[in-house]
Amino acid sequence: MFELNRIGLVHIELTNKCNAACPSCARNVFGKTIPWLVPRELYLEDIKRIFTDSSFNKSYPTRVKYCGNYGDPCVSRDIIEIVQWFKQTDKLNMREQIINTNGGMKNREFWKNLALEFKKEDNCGYVTFSIDGLEDTNHLYRKNVKWEKVWENLNTFVENGGNATWEFLVFGHNKHQVEEARKIAESLGVHFDPKRPLGFDTSGQLNSIASIPTYDRHGRYEYSLVSENSEINGVYIDESRIGERHTPPDKPYKREFLATDAEKEYAKNTTINCKSICGTYEKSHNFYLTSSGHILPCCFMHGSLESSAYNYSSHQLQNAVNLEDFNTATKSVDEILTSDQMFDTFFKNMNSKTLEDGKLLFCADHCGEGVPMDLLYKERDINE
Repeated sequence: MFELNRIGLVHIELTNKCNAACPSCARNVFGKTIPWLVPRELYLEDIKRIFTDSSFNKSYPTRVKYCGNYGDPCVSRDIIEIVQWFKQTDKLNMREQIINTNGGMKNREFWKNLALEFKKEDNCGYVTFSIDGLEDTNHLYRKNVKWEKVWENLNTFVENGGNATWEFLVFGHNKHQVEEARKIAESLGVHFDPKRPLGFDTSGQLNSIASIPTYDRHGRYEYSLVSENSEINGVYIDESRIGERHTPPDKPYKREFLATDAEKEYAKNTTINCKSICGTYEKSHNFYLTSSGHILPCCFMHGSLESSAYNYSSHQLQNAVNLEDFNTATKSVDEILTSDQMFDTFFKNMNSKTLEDGKLLFCADHCGEGVPMDLLYKERDINE
């Protein structure tokens, strides 16, 4: 259960708007934006309303992280003002702020001003630029992101003293560029962080995939992406998909799923170590605020709650959660975090043995033992 005196990370999705169409993003169906997505954004006044009266322990060092399931925080209108407010407020003992962005939006003036809030010498946080390749490859996953724009923005940010990290998702089509990108990052004075994309690994996770199809904005199949471990070096055209069109429904559809024997057995043999309360950040408690103003234990479940159920895990989660129980428009952040609804929905049955007893397969699949999600919480050398 959440303890207000141990809140160490506040994870915020400021907006569900984005300039990109990454195939694995919750806002897209493999590259085609879902038609039912209603634009949402938390403005400065919303952030003040939600956090001004919070009673978090001000002696506990707190991080604020801006990264969403559906949107890019740098598309947000008030991102700089919100960063400034968290620096100035006495409601939190601010340790650092972190922004994750594809970097392909806005202008030089914006990135110069953002750099002033993340000066290296101030040690107040950093901006992570998600750049998955170089000029000839970044757009293959970061669809719609223009190389000239992201490269100009990164350099503007760095030249103005901003503290930057270059996060590089390694696929089959860009793995040959990792060392070159590392050297470029070093020349810029930027920390370099290569990572595995989730979904390709099979350890612990029940629903891993071998490739990711991508579609254009009209829903037409273009090509497929593969993992760095694939024998295919690059993207490939799946001939069986040529001419295929993918048209998502106008709204999320409801579909019933039954747990398979494999899912039941997996849940029975997996211990859940919830990253929100067991601590990925110095044993602190962490929560996620959506761009619609709802509080959830973590970002991972957000996409499954607002999309169509696609397996038993997402189906079970949707049936268990009433989002209005966690709405900051009607309840304070303190009330939500310490509520019976929060405990009963997410934590009460965490130590149950079976799915029939209320154990959430989604939590087992994301916070069980040896799951690929753990790769998000350690820096990884490409040659390991």
